[in-house]
Amino acid sequence: MAVELPYINLLLIGFSAFLFVYCIGHVFVSALNLEYPKSYFAEFIRILSGMLMVTFFYSVIRTSFFTVNCLLLFFLFYLVFYLKNIRKFRFDKSTFLTQLLSINYKTILLCFVLFTCAFTLVYANLKSMFHPVYYQLNNDFYCNATNVEILNKYGIETMKSNFQFLNETVRTVYHFGELWFAAFFSKLFAIKPIFSLLLILFPIAIVAYVLGFAALISNKKNHSTFKLYFFSVLFLFVSGIAFYIPKESILTRGEWFVATVNYHTNFNFHIKISYIVIILLLGANLVKRKHYDLFFCTFLLLPILNTSVASTIYVGANLFLFYLLLTKQFTRSQYFKTQIFIVFNFLCLAGYMYLISVTNSKSSATIPIKFGVESFNLSYLRTFINCIIGQTFKLIVSNIIIVFLLAYLYFKKIQSAFKDVLWMLLIVNISGILMFAVFHIMIDAIQLWAAVCIPTVAIFSTLILWNFAKIKSKITTGIIATLTVLFLYNYYQDNLNAFYRKPPLDTKFIEKVNHSYKRDAQIASLSSSSDLISIFLQSVDIISPAMYVRMYMPEYNPVSLSSFEIPIDTTSKIIEMGERQIQMNTVFYKYVQQQKSKNTFVDLNSSQVQFIKTYNIGYLITTQKAMISPQISAMIKEQFADKYGNKFIVLKKN
Repeated sequence: MAVELPYINLLLIGFSAFLFVYCIGHVFVSALNLEYPKSYFAEFIRILSGMLMVTFFYSVIRTSFFTVNCLLLFFLFYLVFYLKNIRKFRFDKSTFLTQLLSINYKTILLCFVLFTCAFTLVYANLKSMFHPVYYQLNNDFYCNATNVEILNKYGIETMKSNFQFLNETVRTVYHFGELWFAAFFSKLFAIKPIFSLLLILFPIAIVAYVLGFAALISNKKNHSTFKLYFFSVLFLFVSGIAFYIPKESILTRGEWFVATVNYHTNFNFHIKISYIVIILLLGANLVKRKHYDLFFCTFLLLPILNTSVASTIYVGANLFLFYLLLTKQFTRSQYFKTQIFIVFNFLCLAGYMYLISVTNSKSSATIPIKFGVESFNLSYLRTFINCIIGQTFKLIVSNIIIVFLLAYLYFKKIQSAFKDVLWMLLIVNISGILMFAVFHIMIDAIQLWAAVCIPTVAIFSTLILWNFAKIKSKITTGIIATLTVLFLYNYYQDNLNAFYRKPPLDTKFIEKVNHSYKRDAQIASLSSSSDLISIFLQSVDIISPAMYVRMYMPEYNPVSLSSFEIPIDTTSKIIEMGERQIQMNTVFYKYVQQQKSKNTFVDLNSSQVQFIKTYNIGYLITTQKAMISPQISAMIKEQFADKYGNKFIVLKKN
């Protein structure tokens, strides 16, 4: 059967993956000889270090060291230097063995409970728990799953899914950290990439989130265990007020930041910000403990693991460094040494980007969307100011309760250990807004802010509620209860609303495709211009008709023949520039340009037919509105459609 989701089997695979990560991290933490080996912080470090080791070693082995993750070696070298020369660490074999055999079984049991809950939450959005009904997902998941598949198959870090057609080298930078992690377990357990992302990576990340926040709010004093666990889990569901109100308001309409660290509308679980949340939690813990050297070292892992937020991280690191200088927690000597480290990290990443740009094909871009100096004008400046004012206003209004609580706690003297943490989170958030304003002319630039806004708001808000609960426990309980009711109501509405709940899979269609697709030829896709109105649907080589088929079909990756169907919006220069670059980077567009350069181009229909013959296209997947030329119609052997109008076509042998 093409569609199959055995709950117990997948859960056991997930448990095995978690234990694998935990054991690797346990060996690492035991070697470090931490002061409190059974603390929440140590358990958090175990999971994070296990994840990083899986990501690093698999990526360098699979790519033969041609990966951005090679830059993680600088972190390792600095960590060794820091422990040996600053912390005067000396490896003790007897202590290592003692800690290696000392296992906190209670925490492991808690981790399994959290893992199971997160796993079940995702599983219930893949398949009904009580009926054989399978659901579609947001296109982002299928795109990420395709990236994972490419990492395993080719060992190349790329966003291009069909680069092999034109023999192009198209390495790029992206959020490959979590994709390599998922790729390893997809390969290890021979499971589909989508399951590795959703049913292994996501639950492990949730466990890390809870332990990371528990480490942040715990201390040597004996706090109520229930209260500590309650706020650590609450952290997963805390966001701005905009998250809890209807999605059509001025604060929420089309906003990507309206989310918690584990949940977004459209069942878009936050896989792409997994490492961002975890590293920010680690950073908050290190700032709380005044380990500023380690903070900057680990904070600068983010531009490597998730390059899409690199500019935000570099600006945030510099601003927080300046804050430490102003508050006299850093001397000028420390300031300049750290500044050199930040610049060195930036130059290493820039050097890697230059290296891959040199090795890439001339027709391929290292960074998918570019912009020129001509983009900077008076209109740009006006929008720049509006972006800063608008996003700041939304951030304050959406978090108005937290703003008032912070003002109250300021006079009540908030716990000193958290002051620098709150400032760090605020600075990172401000940096995101600034970078969004600077790069607003780039498509999807909002992620420069949103990707850090979601975790910083969650950590900041939950910390405020934690501190306020010590002073006004009844009021805090009322606030949390109100937010919980609003969250459940919104979650219920999302489940009922067809816009948020994706329609069920057509399992019979998937089975027919699986039966007809012999993998003896390539697959191409056809779409109409009306299918490609949104710029986020115009990456036609990645987003194909009936995307859900990718979830259950190995190496199902259609190349589009509809590059020239992409509608170009000329009313906005920013959108027009983005849409033209998306179009020019598609395989079929480049194929047509090659024909024109050789004077062999006749018309688009003839080019489609010639492409089919040249690249052994034996199958087509089309949308309901896609126009099929008479030449291609004459090549059809058989076809069938799903209940949404998408067609799978088997072509006659050439």
